Amino acid sequence: MLPLDPSTSTDWLVGVVLIAVGFIGGTGAGLLGIGGGLIIIPLLTILFGPHQHAYQCAALLTAVAIGASSASRHLRSGTANRPLAFRTIMWSAPTAALAALLATRLDEGPLRKTFALMLFFVGVWECIRLIRHAPNGDIVGTPPRVSRAWIIGAPMGTLSGLFGIGGGIVAVPLLHGPFRLPMRASIATSAVAVLGTVIIAASTTSLLLIFGKNAASQDHVFSIPIWATLLGGSGAVGAWLGAHLTHALPVRVVKGCFLAILAFFAWRMWIA
Repeated sequence: MLPLDPSTSTDWLVGVVLIAVGFIGGTGAGLLGIGGGLIIIPLLTILFGPHQHAYQCAALLTAVAIGASSASRHLRSGTANRPLAFRTIMWSAPTAALAALLATRLDEGPLRKTFALMLFFVGVWECIRLIRHAPNGDIVGTPPRVSRAWIIGAPMGTLSGLFGIGGGIVAVPLLHGPFRLPMRASIATSAVAVLGTVIIAASTTSLLLIFGKNAASQDHVFSIPIWATLLGGSGAVGAWLGAHLTHALPVRVVKGCFLAILAFFAWRMWIA
């Protein structure tokens, strides 16, 4: 752990570390098609110590900055299924707000350990997908009706508001599996839905931390926009690089390394 508090120290090293963390998180997001929060929040905890509420809020604001670029690109390309994405947001937005309310009322210790458990289950989920080696091409069949978007939106919003992540980790498999969209369309549709979700989750979390009674979080609340600016700027660059590396690196090897890192993150978050 660095002997620095990112909310009070003006040391240039804090800024450098935040930029590096954002770049690593963005690269992982672009490379693996996951939310950067899964990487950013554990790294901040390891480097600066446990400040779970503040880190989740910063990660959500960072996700808005990175997601806006990604979603607009997918919308312009016409790859995203707009009706399904917007119907998903109708479900993910209210659940994200409710989950954010719950997260800000939880003590940081239990919330951090719950986050660690979530990392563990995400790792198990990704390990199963890696072993099964699901195809990335088009899936033949009749997709479920758009009216069933709650199947995607409810878990997306819950994960986003409760843990400060985008929710794409569940959206892409659901879109590609039960909703039978091609992988590219699944990623594009998820990107649009994630943007709408994290906007609501970030706004709700920010307001609750500013006007809430959680003293530990209020110590950091006015530093969070600065953290998010540094994380988001470098994260956008990292996401661009990761998206390009996806086509150059062996996916199974990269995912295997990611699973090992995820297991380490889960352990460190649990004992922090």
